This record gives sequence, C-alpha cells and structure tokens, in this order.
Amino acid sequence: DLPVAERLQRALAQPSATSRLDQICGAFGWGRSIFYDDAEGWIAEVTCGLHDTRRIVERSPARRPRTKKANKLGRWAIAQQAVNFLQPLAWQLAKQSPVALEAAFGDSSGIRILESTPEAWSTVWAALHGKDGTER
Repeated sequence: DLPVAERLQRALAQPSATSRLDQICGAFGWGRSIFYDDAEGWIAEVTCGLHDTRRIVERSPARRPRTKKANKLGRWAIAQQAVNFLQPLAWQLAKQSPVALEAAFGDSSGIRILESTPEAWSTVWAALHGKDGTER
C-alpha cells in the first residue's frame, strides 16, 4: 500500500476530473455523490468524516441536461470544482502522521475482537437487537 501523500499525487495526475475526485475520495475513505438538481444545478457532496459533508454546487441553466454529452460535461465541471475545493484539505490530511489505533481508542482490554465471518456478524447483530429486533 502506498503512503497517502503518494496516492494523492497520483490521483491529482489523472487526466479526468471525475477520476481525480474518485481517487482522492478513495485515498481518504471519503464518500461522494454527484447529481443534478433542477433548482440548484450540479451538486457534488463529499463526506469527509463523521458529520463532515462538503457540498459543492455548480450553478447551471434551469433545465436538466438532455444528452449524454451534456451530462458528462456537467459531471466533469462539478468534479473539477470539487477537486479544487477539496485539494487543500487533502494535502493537510496527507501531511499528518498516522495515529496507532491503541492511541486513538485508548485501553481496549475489555473489548473482544470477533472474526469477520457470517456467524460472528450474526452474534453481533443479535447482541445489538432485542428479541423483536427494535432495541439496542
């Protein structure tokens, strides 16, 4: 696995703005969505962490793009704006030193780690829900 800073450099070297946005989001585990809204135009929403969603809006003509080419151009334009908007945050995060899980979560001696199998997930699911499936 490459260091985050190197993955970010490679992502920014991509020729397509949409690919750049996809790879930047992938490098940091961010979620992203690009869509067209009749009232606002093209919108890119990038979830950069818990309770941290960045919304970038490209004001467009008041009508929905009708051709595949117009759709691609709109998606490209909003992806380019999103890359430009997110680039400073991405570089700032890439410069940070990684934190060990033990340091981030403290003493975890009381936690039992389960193997990721269907049976283990069934055990977790059963522990989280009451008999009727509504309680935690």
